[in-house]
Amino acid sequence: MKQQLRNYFFLIIIAGLIILADQASKNWVRENLAMGETYCVIDSVCEKARFVHWYNTGVAFGMFQGNSNLFKVTSSIIALAIIAFYSQIPDEEWLLRLALAFEVGGAIGNLIDRFMIGHVTDFVAVGNFAVFNIADAAINVGIAFMLLSLLLDYLKEQKEKKAAVEAVDSETPVVELETSSD
Repeated sequence: MKQQLRNYFFLIIIAGLIILADQASKNWVRENLAMGETYCVIDSVCEKARFVHWYNTGVAFGMFQGNSNLFKVTSSIIALAIIAFYSQIPDEEWLLRLALAFEVGGAIGNLIDRFMIGHVTDFVAVGNFAVFNIADAAINVGIAFMLLSLLLDYLKEQKEKKAAVEAVDSETPVVELETSSD
């Protein structure tokens, strides 16, 4: 039991912090801004960055609106799969573990909204980009970490292959053929 808890400690801490920040920020927005209302921290940058109370029944970028129940199921399956798979990742794969912690934290943050209020509360508006929330950002950062982890693993593998080839080349005896000029 202690080993299992230790395997999941990093996931619990990172995902928990993401869920806490996500839910606290969404709660602040729901309590302080009417639907569609905009709040600017700094008036001079309001067109570039602002808070706006919005909601989403679809997925990223407002795609597939009206499918909140479908995304309850798919997000739940994905979060459970990550949790089940997580303990099989070696400790030295810390970047992949971090990526999955961000993914599950973001997924659960949005799942709480879907189950509690039937849609996801979005509130961060940057330029003309889609309105998003902390959970959405965590999912995207998790994807970036995962891609970086894959890239670093690939580069490490290529370096090891090159070193192995060089080692074989340096150990292979060079046979010089004698040629006679009779």
